[in-house]
Amino acid sequence: MKVKEPQTTGSQLQFVVERSIRRIDATVWDSINASCGLYWTHRFLSCMESSGVADATYWYLLVYRGNELVATAVLTSFVVSLDLLLPRYVQRLCGAVRHIWPSFFRLRMLFCGIPISIGKHTLAFSDKVSAEELLDSIDHRMTQIARAGGIRFLCFKEFVDSDFPEIRKLENSGYIRAHSIPRVRLNVNWPSFGDYLQSMRHGYRRRIRQSLSQLGITDYASSSLLDSKTRTGPRLAAAAFRPEHVTRMHALYLEVMRRATVKLEVLNRCFFEQLTTFMPNDLVLLYVEDKGNIQGTALLGRSESNLNFLLAGIDYEHRDQYQTYFNLLNGIIAYGIEHGFGSIDLGQTTYQAKQRLGGKVEPVYFYLRCLSPVIHLLVRCFNQVLFPATRLQRWHVFRESND
Repeated sequence: MKVKEPQTTGSQLQFVVERSIRRIDATVWDSINASCGLYWTHRFLSCMESSGVADATYWYLLVYRGNELVATAVLTSFVVSLDLLLPRYVQRLCGAVRHIWPSFFRLRMLFCGIPISIGKHTLAFSDKVSAEELLDSIDHRMTQIARAGGIRFLCFKEFVDSDFPEIRKLENSGYIRAHSIPRVRLNVNWPSFGDYLQSMRHGYRRRIRQSLSQLGITDYASSSLLDSKTRTGPRLAAAAFRPEHVTRMHALYLEVMRRATVKLEVLNRCFFEQLTTFMPNDLVLLYVEDKGNIQGTALLGRSESNLNFLLAGIDYEHRDQYQTYFNLLNGIIAYGIEHGFGSIDLGQTTYQAKQRLGGKVEPVYFYLRCLSPVIHLLVRCFNQVLFPATRLQRWHVFRESND
């Protein structure tokens, strides 16, 4: 990493700012970030930046106290459509207006976060710095960058209270706390997929068995569910994500995105190619296959005790025949149990299907500030309209305390 003179921000913390992850030594970056999870690592950020997702620009902040690296943050700037979290009919109306006025309800924002929606933030810090001091300093740096670039909106995304309760201190600096898209997590407490099924109430267990029967699966041992060699008919299988998978994975992913109600970004093919380059040992492709034809895919990230769902792809022509999406979810859980992961992040959206599998919905928030006092006041007044909370039913899936 090229050494620069640290830049003061009015506190004891000092900043080094780099515009590309390539200018930062991976060992230095990962010394703080690797323990946070896969999506904080130098290799994942290298994939994001090099693929040009959302045509974003980057600032990598390395925060020092003296000569010791105590925190990092990733800032990005890209254009956002403000109607994405609004009801479908409002999105259609905005889309119609954009045929005449392309920039309608679209604006460039500065984020503490990356241009992909995976329910993760990009802050990492050691116990040598307080969260409040760090947040104040990053806010100060973001304000400088925004003013220099003519950007009016600042945003910290995406935070779950249980992961980072200190983030609420941003409200003391004037930030508006708003609802993002919730995520779903399943804590793994079973030694096998069969035990997982037996812990469920009958109706939920029956649904899973019905879905698996579409693939001819009646043996619920995890290793049998994901048998990639012996089955001759439809099957669930798992393999390391490799370059030969990119074309099919990307094509099926685009089918999902064409039908998505909430479409925060559309990832390009280059992103999938870069994943195989920078992360050959981190990702698993789970897929439904029949006679050599892949009908659906789920891309999973592995990091220590956590399994993370990243992206899905589905051939909708044969979706119902194979119960593709539901069986991908079944396969994710089977894979997580078989490989000893303590928790499975099932991702965002399709909440009912994931809740019926025992997943718990966790609210996700972002924090927004506008440099224009008038617009900031308007956003605060209409916060619940612009960024409504997702209302979900609670499901009693398990017979015992797992629920």
